[in-house]
Amino acid sequence: MRRLLVSLLAMALAAVGPPDAGAAATRSKCQSLTGRDLAPARHVKLVERRNADDGADLVGCLLPRGPLTRIASSADFYTTVHGYAIRQIAGRVVLVATTSSSQYASSETLTVHDLRSRRSYTIAARCAMIGGDDCATGASTTAAAAFVTRAGRAVALVFRAATATVSAFSSLGRSRPLDVAAPPDIPPESLRLTGNLAAWTNAGVARRASIP
Repeated sequence: MRRLLVSLLAMALAAVGPPDAGAAATRSKCQSLTGRDLAPARHVKLVERRNADDGADLVGCLLPRGPLTRIASSADFYTTVHGYAIRQIAGRVVLVATTSSSQYASSETLTVHDLRSRRSYTIAARCAMIGGDDCATGASTTAAAAFVTRAGRAVALVFRAATATVSAFSSLGRSRPLDVAAPPDIPPESLRLTGNLAAWTNAGVARRASIP
């Protein structure tokens, strides 16, 4: 009986056949993404690819088979120029500043991108007409310093008009003010983030807060 069972099992395996080697060898778009990898984490790919607009696309994904996400692009349209700069990479989270300028206005936006969720949120955004007027009707903000965690949270020193605010951001972009002062009282270089603990100084006094 035992020999019969072994024989039947061998016949069944032969009928099924070996695994499809071609399917196993198929590389995902993420695995096939070529270029210098800018991400320190082994499970993350972040690559700049030339585009048709005399610029580059910043594309990222999670290995082995995460979808490709275009985080930012640069372009040169003669009278309008778009650019970007990577501020920080923390695991799958990328902090990017994007800029745009034309003969009429210029703008800058600081954004957090999560390659796993493919979500993003804005920390600060500024728009100025040529000549200096605010084209965002007084709502423009700038981030003098900002840091992100590997979970997508952030802390930033945000300037708006004559106010400086140290704000914490959840991974969904919800902001919570931690401290408010006049801009000279909180030096941008004093802001630090260690793990989930933010530290800064206000008028020379050291302050700390957790951003769980």
